[in-house]
Order: sequence, then C-alpha cells, then structure tokens
Amino acid sequence: MKYIKTFETLRRKPKVGDYVRCQEQIYSTDNGICLFIKSNIGVIVNIKPKVNHPYFIKYINIPANIEQRFVDGVREFSLEEIKRFATAEEIEEYEMKQNAIKYNL
Repeated sequence: MKYIKTFETLRRKPKVGDYVRCQEQIYSTDNGICLFIKSNIGVIVNIKPKVNHPYFIKYINIPANIEQRFVDGVREFSLEEIKRFATAEEIEEYEMKQNAIKYNL
C-alpha cells in the first residue's frame, strides 16, 4: 500500500504557484460559493502582503450561478482562510485527499 503523507498545515507560508484548499471565514448568505470554495482546489496567482486578504487564488470551472463573485476566476483570501496547501509536485496526492473528502471516502 502506498503511503500518503500528511500535507503541511501552514508550517511555512504558501507561495505563488502553490495549490490550496480554503474555507471562507466570512460566511455568505449564498451557501453555493462556500461549498464551491471548500470543495475545490485553487492556485495562488499573486500575493500582496500589505492588504487584509493578501492571497489571490484562481479557480477553474466556476458554476455560472456564483461566477459573478470572482474577478476573472480569482478571489482574495487571508492566511487564516487557507486550510491546506501543496506545491506543484505534491498536487496529485493532494487531489486524491481532496476527492476523498469531497466524496466522503
């Protein structure tokens, strides 16, 4: 059986290019966006350290009903909202873990 390692829980800060799973701290009245963000992996495309939500995370395949909540597929998050992250090399194992969570495996 292949060993699946545990992913970093913010021992280091995420960098541009890292794949992340987030959970918004400010809950919207629209549960669709919260569910989408919680169950999908995004990629950090930019970091602006001097703002409240410095991590700009890009998502793909955004449903049409929540697409207006993103700017070109990008949404801003704080460090506290990033729950897990992985480098590009670790993404395959990260996606397996995310799918297990998504489908309750």
